[in-house]
Amino acid sequence: MCGAWRYAADPTTSVLCVCYAVDDGAVEVWLPGHPVPAPFLAAATNPPAWRTIAHNAEFERAMLGHILVPKHGFLPIPLEAQHCPMTLALANAYPAELDLLTQALELEYQKDRDGVRLMRMMSQPRRPRKGGDKIVLHWVFDDEKLRRLIAYCQHDVRATRAVWRHPNLKPISNDERRVQILDAEINRRGVHADRELATAARDVQLPVRKLKGEATTAVTP
Repeated sequence: MCGAWRYAADPTTSVLCVCYAVDDGAVEVWLPGHPVPAPFLAAATNPPAWRTIAHNAEFERAMLGHILVPKHGFLPIPLEAQHCPMTLALANAYPAELDLLTQALELEYQKDRDGVRLMRMMSQPRRPRKGGDKIVLHWVFDDEKLRRLIAYCQHDVRATRAVWRHPNLKPISNDERRVQILDAEINRRGVHADRELATAARDVQLPVRKLKGEATTAVTP
């Protein structure tokens, strides 16, 4: 297990599809190799006119910054234009997880359990088959699974749109919104650490612990 930013930064991570909708429009699909969708370019170049909504937006933010922008020609979207229904749900004392949230709000969109299992299966390497190359990574992927994955993602887009518009979820205050953006900026920047100093401190502690009689293993006669 690892965080969203570590996952997105890994060289083996890729994007299989992007599903999105504009206002009440149909859910569209982008696939690698296709031109960048016009709404994404518009949201990046004219952020005051757009709001991008993504449940657990930190993950989408990481994938945009590490994969879609440098590898597929997307443009960065300013934090001021990004909004997260999960954060809004928590601020209103509702569950964070999309499935539980849709249930709590009594929405018709319920989580696609089979789609979840397929998404997790396709998101991690599989074991090599008998006689297969054990050096390279092997993935679960074919056209039918991709079509099923796209349907799952489209379903989540519809659920996210319904959650965002639900009248029970009251908007956060301007002060909370400013803190939210600052928090996202801090997470994106990270925390600087002096690795050389930390390594030296660790190395200094090792002999000190040995002098105190501390041991990592013990043998009982």
